[in-house]
Amino acid sequence: MTVQIREQALRSGEVAAVSTRVLIIGASSFIGSTLSKFSSPDLSITSLGHKDATNLPGGHYDVILNCALHPKFKSSGYEVDYDADLFAAKLAAKAGAHYVMLSTRRVYASSPILRRIDENETPAPDTPYGRNKIESEKRVLDLLGDKCSIMRISNVFGYEPGRSGFFGIAVTSLRREQRVILDVSPFVVRDFIPVEALCEVLTAVITAKPSGIFNVGSGIGVPIGKIALWLIQGYGSGELVVTCPDERDAFIVNTDKIKRAVQSYPS
Repeated sequence: MTVQIREQALRSGEVAAVSTRVLIIGASSFIGSTLSKFSSPDLSITSLGHKDATNLPGGHYDVILNCALHPKFKSSGYEVDYDADLFAAKLAAKAGAHYVMLSTRRVYASSPILRRIDENETPAPDTPYGRNKIESEKRVLDLLGDKCSIMRISNVFGYEPGRSGFFGIAVTSLRREQRVILDVSPFVVRDFIPVEALCEVLTAVITAKPSGIFNVGSGIGVPIGKIALWLIQGYGSGELVVTCPDERDAFIVNTDKIKRAVQSYPS
């Protein structure tokens, strides 16, 4: 699927210029499918599935962004064959393109105490997904150096029934069982960013091509119990069920660095 973000009719003596040609790998993913619909006058976007990107299509790309993720990457130990980020980074190196990697705040240690996470914090992942992503980050940086932007993203949400994230599970449970089930205290505060806002950030990153590691999130903490009640209110019925009162994994990401790196950041 190719999405031409800038298509201008040629007038006499006028040439339509495209500033940045972008390849998105993971066309059917939650983020990839949303990003492909975003409009910018300076981008020409081609979106492909992971398998279709094995052999780069004809044409030159200035930026490659990977949204693909192997299912085992979230649950098993690191294996290079499952590393879609490294695969995409190698394509970027071959094309001489800047690479944008979608990493996760899971590379940081989790804590029951609310804190604002800074990029200078030493990574200490305590999940397979976090450990695999930090290994990917290291390999991508070794390969590309300053020709990559690594985005450590907070909790992304949108209309996502069936997905494994907080919102996907909550929406599915609400539709099927008329309830939202929390296995953590409803008072735990976390950072959530709408998928549309994330795509605005990614569009700005594609344009600016900043080098390094950046936190991306709303920078605002919201109790997850309040979010669950908002979902129930919007749905029109349902109940909130808390199966475990433990307070764990409270966080807000510090977004000062990414705000300095791009011209605009959604509020």
